Amino acid sequence: MTDLFRLLRLPTTRRRGAVVFVRSSNVRAALTAAGRLQTAFARYGLDVDAHRLARGRAAVSVARGVLVCTDGFRFWWVTWDTPRRGKPRVTHHTTTEGVVEELLQHPAVVKRRQTTETPHLPI
Repeated sequence: MTDLFRLLRLPTTRRRGAVVFVRSSNVRAALTAAGRLQTAFARYGLDVDAHRLARGRAAVSVARGVLVCTDGFRFWWVTWDTPRRGKPRVTHHTTTEGVVEELLQHPAVVKRRQTTETPHLPI
């Protein structure tokens, strides 16, 4: 039966031997949201990667240690460099602009922007 699902390209996940269906519209929404995030970061000169995840989600790798996940309607990521003594903080937004505004101030993203903006001189 799973071969039929592969032929139809329906997104499925396995959970304890059962096949769980993910609506293809959810997958499309997540990939569309990840694409919008890629475009928004490209305006600031950052080339980011988008990846399809299980259960109708997508992830956008912005910088080292900064992975933004989306289900097509919300964006969230975990920040470890908080003054809360190593406890993680989950941050979320519902708009692409909110994600970009907040992550452009993240130390890892600032460092990546500085290294990509610096021209390489020939030796």
